[in-house]
Amino acid sequence: MFKVCGAADKRRLLAENDFYEASVAVSIKHLTKARTERQFSDLARLFLAYWREHGETEYASWFEETYLGSTWMFWYYQAAIPGVTPSQNALESHHKVIKITCVASLRSSTAVVLNDGIPSILFHEASQPLRQDLFHFCEGPLCSEAVANAQRLLENKKNYYQLKARRSRVLFGVLFNATKFIISSTNINGASMDRSRAQRYLDSLSGKLPQDISVRNVELYCLSIHQVKLLHQEAIANFVPSARVAIEEIQAVRRKYACDCAMFAQTGWQCSHVLAVMVLQKEINVSRLLNALPTRKASGGQRKAKSCLAKGKDEHQFSVDVLTKRYLKQPMYPLHWQVMRDFDIRTKAGVSKRESFRGTVVSWGDNNGVYYWAVEFPKLKKTLRLECQELAECTHEAYIHGVDVTGLSSGEAVV
Repeated sequence: MFKVCGAADKRRLLAENDFYEASVAVSIKHLTKARTERQFSDLARLFLAYWREHGETEYASWFEETYLGSTWMFWYYQAAIPGVTPSQNALESHHKVIKITCVASLRSSTAVVLNDGIPSILFHEASQPLRQDLFHFCEGPLCSEAVANAQRLLENKKNYYQLKARRSRVLFGVLFNATKFIISSTNINGASMDRSRAQRYLDSLSGKLPQDISVRNVELYCLSIHQVKLLHQEAIANFVPSARVAIEEIQAVRRKYACDCAMFAQTGWQCSHVLAVMVLQKEINVSRLLNALPTRKASGGQRKAKSCLAKGKDEHQFSVDVLTKRYLKQPMYPLHWQVMRDFDIRTKAGVSKRESFRGTVVSWGDNNGVYYWAVEFPKLKKTLRLECQELAECTHEAYIHGVDVTGLSSGEAVV
């Protein structure tokens, strides 16, 4: 979660320059994912000892003195405003206000920002009435990536492990596989969650590293799991996923759940692990989460002029090839989109004819590594499962016939 700057600038201290990419950069990346201070300290000692064993004593001493003298002193956390997912869209709509309130130009030197921008912002905020409703989160829709990852976690029971008190058997936490280690038919790094792996991870949080730990297995042993803690046992009632989750519902989630992942820290309340626990607690179900997701608007903006060697007009954003690549990369992308498909219909006179009907993508799934999407055709009162190629063709068919594929105006859709 934390990052360091300047570690790469001291490569001249290394006896072997390639050692930075092979070991140092990897070790620093692992340190940024440390869950607790005790785990951070123990992993740091492990990595420093490894560097010294390979003759990099000078670099190890410099790193220890600079970054490990005071815990996380020169480490920084990279995130947006608390409760706001990192995005440029919000800033774009406030350019005029920024120019009026702060500086005359949006592209200024650091000196101008420090001397003119920050004092103007502080003066502007000081002149505003005191607000009592400031939170470390904000109202907004569910994140489609979080819902998709929660669905993957729940598809296999070996992706999570429930922590219960020994005598009362009361659930007080749930451990989940990190994204890299999720068990699926397409992931070779999948790791089963069991009691021994869970206990090994919990011990590492308090500074008890396994005896056989090394720089090669440290990620699997100590950094491959995320923990959701249950702060109380009372069920969350009347949680309704919608296009704008209310403050009261968010506060109810925050009072009950806490996760150690970066997304929970950024959004202030939602991540795939918390959503998965809510499903396990029967406070919500996956189908309701999918129905509440906002429709993604197709990417817009000014198009670049194609060069003389570029392919023809077939490679627009709704072409079959482009859609196929998009669906395989982001299976949640076409959720709630409009598509068209031909069906053989028999008329009252007994004549068979072919007609096109419009349908809506309502859900998606993974069948042994093959994605499929459920498409509902209301006029025919049937739901079909379409694989990637067929769905891309149906989406393209709707587009060329003038159907508003995203089904929403630009103001209602999510880019």
